[in-house]
Amino acid sequence: MKQPKNCIKNFILIVGCVITSLSAQGQVTIGSNREPDKDALLDLRENEDGTSIKGFFLPRVYLQKVNLPSPLTEHQEGMFVYNLTENTALSLRKGVYFNDGYRWHNLFLGSGRAGDRLVLGNDAVTPVWVAPEMPVADGFKLVEAASLTEFSSVVVGTNDGTGTYDKGTIYSNSWHPIFETNIDVSNQQNRLFITAQVPYQSLETNLWVSYAVGLFVNDRLEAVRVSAYDFTGDSPFAQETVIFSAEDLAEGVSSVKLCFLRRNSSSTTTLYVGMSVPSASNANDFMLRPAMSYYFYEMEELNKF
Repeated sequence: MKQPKNCIKNFILIVGCVITSLSAQGQVTIGSNREPDKDALLDLRENEDGTSIKGFFLPRVYLQKVNLPSPLTEHQEGMFVYNLTENTALSLRKGVYFNDGYRWHNLFLGSGRAGDRLVLGNDAVTPVWVAPEMPVADGFKLVEAASLTEFSSVVVGTNDGTGTYDKGTIYSNSWHPIFETNIDVSNQQNRLFITAQVPYQSLETNLWVSYAVGLFVNDRLEAVRVSAYDFTGDSPFAQETVIFSAEDLAEGVSSVKLCFLRRNSSSTTTLYVGMSVPSASNANDFMLRPAMSYYFYEMEELNKF
């Protein structure tokens, strides 16, 4: 006698599953009774005003290598996970990773720890600390890193004109080298990252100047930053902070130059780059020393695919 009731219960359960399955194919709000955003398949909100006091917990996994899908069965483009594996030799550390269909890539923000900090200046010469993050964890191994101490101070009294600077432009004497170094390249799959600060000072109290800082590899322009500054006050000075990158340097010895070019200005007053104005009382050569660090990575052979 109980069999019909069981059949009814099973039927209701099946109908409920079907309805749930159909609902899951549309837009869904979780955590609130409000309708989901019109452009969202899944809308997570807790309070009626759309705010929440809880977060979204990504699946925690132990990745093995950036070029292996494991613990997934295959690479899935657009997949996000939180990796728990901490292994610098495999370029893996804890954090959020996404998959592009071929490998895993990390999503990291600078932490401000010693070694990844960079100081920025403003008009009040107040230091502001930021932490640039070099996106090189996926399959690349750090081969060489250095902070250069040998540099060239330059005195620039003429403008070299405005214009555009295309990648691959050949180095000319209009560019004034500040830093120069050589890097040994053994694998053409590589990445070079450079952070630098280039201070400069003028004796004139009111002057605007347009300039460019360029990165040359084997005498060809790889990256450039064009900027300008409006000088006011007694012997004003400022600094330009740049973060450059280049990749796929040719195998062999590559020459690297960080250069300064004076484009245009309101007068031809001399500009002192990497040094102070000799008669200045508000700065000295030590204060205006330029700084440059570089990090060179190559693809590990075992991670090629």
